[in-house]
Amino acid sequence: MVGNFSYSSPTFADGLIFLGNLDHNVYALKATDGSLVGRFQTDGPVTSTPLIHGAMLYVGSNDSNVYALDISDSFESKKLRSHDDALWTVRTQDWVNSSPCLVDGVLYIGSNDRHVYAIDATTGRLKWKAPTRGPAIAIPSVYKNLVVAAGASGDGSVYAFQRADGTAFWRHQTGGKIDSDPVIVGDHMFVSSADGNLYRFSFKRTTVE
Repeated sequence: MVGNFSYSSPTFADGLIFLGNLDHNVYALKATDGSLVGRFQTDGPVTSTPLIHGAMLYVGSNDSNVYALDISDSFESKKLRSHDDALWTVRTQDWVNSSPCLVDGVLYIGSNDRHVYAIDATTGRLKWKAPTRGPAIAIPSVYKNLVVAAGASGDGSVYAFQRADGTAFWRHQTGGKIDSDPVIVGDHMFVSSADGNLYRFSFKRTTVE
């Protein structure tokens, strides 16, 4: 018996589906028949979508932690694994609804504590964290030397931070909260807002379309 699957999206790797659950677990299932391979237990609901890179799995949890797991052997049996089996954890001050983005060995992820985090994906060392005005639940995106993120309820802003140190580079305020994830295509970024608009921004121009 398992709890409800909600918000977390499935991630496929090497014949397995990895998926977070409101019952505090990340599940590994065979893609062919859905049979259980293993699960990893956190101390809170997992609404974050797991990210797979090589033998590593990265995911956030509503227990306020970001986790890195070695999946090369963590799911070999149906034994319940716990947070003690993680390679590293990074503690935030609130839920981690956001899902991770990995670029050049750095993991970018938001937290409901109103910060975007940059974490060394190998060691778990915190490189920097940058403030937002509301919970950072969107999946960050990367454009060259910038990290783009969005704030949810109580914010409604789109942010760009310097990848090197998290310094604020640019912010645009919309008229409503942003629950969507900024998407970058070429030199353009798209994001929707609860103000009823879909926004397109150009990195080569200063105007907003």
